[in-house]
Amino acid sequence: MSIQRLTLALATLAFVAVGPLHAQEREVQSKQEAAKQLAIVKSGADLHAKFEACRRLAVIGGPEVVTPLAEMLGDEKLSHMIRYALEPNPSPVVDEAFRGALGKLKGRQLVGVINSIGVRLDAKAVDALAGLIKDSDVEVACAAAGSLGRIASPEAAAVLAKARSTVTAEPLRAAVIDGSLDLAGQWARSGKTADAVKIYEQMRGDKWPRRARVGALVGLLASKTDATDLVVETIVSKDPVLRGTVIARVPSLKGDGVSARLAELLPKLPAKSQTLLIAALADRGDQVAMPAIVKATASASGDVRIAAIRALGRVGDVECVDLLCKAVASGEAADAQAAAASLRLLQGDGVNPAILRAMKTAAPAPRAVLVAVLADRKAEGITPVLMAGARDKDAGVQIAAIKALGRLAKPSELPAIIDILIAAGNDAARGEAQRTVVIVSRRVSDKSAQADAVLAKLKAAKSDQTKIVLLAAAGKIGGSKAFQDVRAALDDMDAGVKDAAIRALAAWPDAQAIDVLLTLADTAKTKVHRVLALRGAAGLLAASGRPAKQKLAIYKSLLEKADRPDDKKLILAGLGGLDVPAALKVVEGMLGDPGVKGEAELAMVNIAGRIEGSAPKVAAAAAQKLIASTRSNRIRRQAQGILKRVGKPQK
Repeated sequence: MSIQRLTLALATLAFVAVGPLHAQEREVQSKQEAAKQLAIVKSGADLHAKFEACRRLAVIGGPEVVTPLAEMLGDEKLSHMIRYALEPNPSPVVDEAFRGALGKLKGRQLVGVINSIGVRLDAKAVDALAGLIKDSDVEVACAAAGSLGRIASPEAAAVLAKARSTVTAEPLRAAVIDGSLDLAGQWARSGKTADAVKIYEQMRGDKWPRRARVGALVGLLASKTDATDLVVETIVSKDPVLRGTVIARVPSLKGDGVSARLAELLPKLPAKSQTLLIAALADRGDQVAMPAIVKATASASGDVRIAAIRALGRVGDVECVDLLCKAVASGEAADAQAAAASLRLLQGDGVNPAILRAMKTAAPAPRAVLVAVLADRKAEGITPVLMAGARDKDAGVQIAAIKALGRLAKPSELPAIIDILIAAGNDAARGEAQRTVVIVSRRVSDKSAQADAVLAKLKAAKSDQTKIVLLAAAGKIGGSKAFQDVRAALDDMDAGVKDAAIRALAAWPDAQAIDVLLTLADTAKTKVHRVLALRGAAGLLAASGRPAKQKLAIYKSLLEKADRPDDKKLILAGLGGLDVPAALKVVEGMLGDPGVKGEAELAMVNIAGRIEGSAPKVAAAAAQKLIASTRSNRIRRQAQGILKRVGKPQK
């Protein structure tokens, strides 16, 4: 034998020898701990300590703690926690103790013990519980009925069966019903389905209160492999609650021909029940119900009609397209909305072409809706139709088509979409077309080429108006090529083109434009352009990646140029993101400006929070100053938090 194997063998023998010793030690420790906790429960300690001891005993208690604890079951203050400690204890002595307490206790303590017997499913207690179900204390009798239902033995079932035929007074009758339903449910789950069904069937008659009939119905639906007859019988009954109960379970029903039989019932039901059943049939997703649901779309009841229209999206096919398109065009807002939703869901070959055919002959308003539906369906091959729709005279159709192009068009179709942008005759269409151009441009896989289509059109543009439109689009797309062309447009002789270039740079999507904007903030000829440049630079600076000290210098220079409160607020927001102590002095100088005092305080507390680790004294001084001067509870709380973390500044 090798040294390694010998070592392993010796280790194994040691483990085998030591294992039982460890188990014995743990058992001893557990008993010692149980004795300790039991002593606390029996001592003069406060209730909290006794409750905690009972919680520990629920985990570690063995047979030796049962009798001492059972002696305290009559304690009004401790009884519930004593039962808490005893219920999980696996010792059969617990059951004996609970049964023994039945003849000694009264009132709530007796009710509690009866409940514990039910929790432990003690079948030996059935005879005692059978006597207690007749007790003059109604709470005791009700508890006995409930525990018999949980125990669910044949003997318990016999006691409850007798009680069902003799007990008439409430609330005991309700407790007997609940116990019986509980017992039947346990039998059904454990495979004694036939016995459970007998109980449910006994409780379906008119002599039983509705709660019993509903419970029995639910149990039967869950127990039967084919409940179709029961469902049909219940749906045509006069009880709306039972009808609603069974309809709610229609989606999960099993059995052949369920959907077909239920569909036949639709026109025979009240409108409210038709609405519920249509939704349930839709959840089943069975196309056999489609003809009946199609008929229901012509109902005089608006609720039924709308439910049927919605359901066709789940059970319909291409044959429903014309009907749904007519509903879109009906002029009834709710019908049209439901029909559009169903068209979006409709499955099957030929649906998209059918919608497209209906769209071509529809009036403008429904045509716009159908365009949006096709876009949501991601219909293929319809961009030529959308291109035509994007030039439609009707504004609704035009906007819908342009939006759809934004979802469906490919980068290869950009030149045509840009032409739509150039030709747009109103602000709404132009704005939507610009968004679509940007969206489709960003689908170009080569990021450096995303603006190429727009820039090609820009270079070929002959009118200043076209240049203005394309400069705005190029500014939204961004990129180095676009930046060069837009910056070059600053020298254009046309004031409108130059204005468009400045606005595009001011809204540039990345920090590439900062330096140009800083120059424009000083040199632009109009105040509007200087403000645009200032705001653009301030907005881009935070994410520019420049060193904090450089950002501070730029923010400071921008603040000196700003004279509008909104611009100052934007700059202060940027300053609040810096982590250099010198930024505090710049911000502190703005505390006296009533127009931006709140923003200055917020920037100051943000900076102090950022530097509290690197410059705690400076941060503490700033926080103390804010606490003394601010009227904002929020700022004060933040400043106090800083002081708490770093301490007050040393004088």
